[in-house]
Amino acid sequence: MEQTIGATIRTLRRKEGITLETLATRTGLSKSYLSKIERGLQSPSISTLSNLARALGTEITEFFRSEEHRPRLSLVRAGERTRISGPDAAFGYHYDAVADRFPNKSVEVFHITLTPNPERHTLFSHDGEEMIFILKGRMLFLFGDEKYVCEEGDCLYFDSSVEHRGECLGDKEARALVVIIPPKR
Repeated sequence: MEQTIGATIRTLRRKEGITLETLATRTGLSKSYLSKIERGLQSPSISTLSNLARALGTEITEFFRSEEHRPRLSLVRAGERTRISGPDAAFGYHYDAVADRFPNKSVEVFHITLTPNPERHTLFSHDGEEMIFILKGRMLFLFGDEKYVCEEGDCLYFDSSVEHRGECLGDKEARALVVIIPPKR
C-alpha cells in the first residue's frame, strides 16, 4: 500500500510540475521524508496525507484508488496535452506531458520543444535513465564533459544521473520525444 500511495504522490507532484523541495516548503515536511514516502519506504499518517493532498490540489482519496479502478488505456489527443515548462522561458525549452492521465506509470513521457538561443545553460541530473528521440530539427546534447550533435531520427539513451542538457542548434525549434525511466526499486 505504501508503494501505491508513494507512486501516486510522485505522479501528482510531477503532474503539477513541482520539485520535492517545493513540496517540502508547501507542506513543512523534510525533502528526505517526502522522498521516502514517494519510494514507499515510509508510511505517512492521515494528517500527513491530508497536508500532501492540500499541497497537491487533490483529495486524500486520490492516494487510495485501487488497481481495479486503474484504466488500461489513456488517450491524450494532441491539443489536450498538459504543458509543463521550465522555471522560465530563459532555459530554452518547454515540455508537454504526453501520457499524464495514466496513473502510476512506470515511465514519464514528454514532448519537448527546444527553442533557439536560450539565455541559461543549466545542466540537469536526476536518478534513473532517459531516452531522447529527435523528431524535428537539430540538437546539441551535453552529457558530462561530452558533446553530441543530434539530427532528426537520432536517439539517445543514457544514465540521467550524469549532468545533461539539450540545446537547439540553428534558428528553428527542435522537437524530441523524451522518456524518463525512474530507478529500479
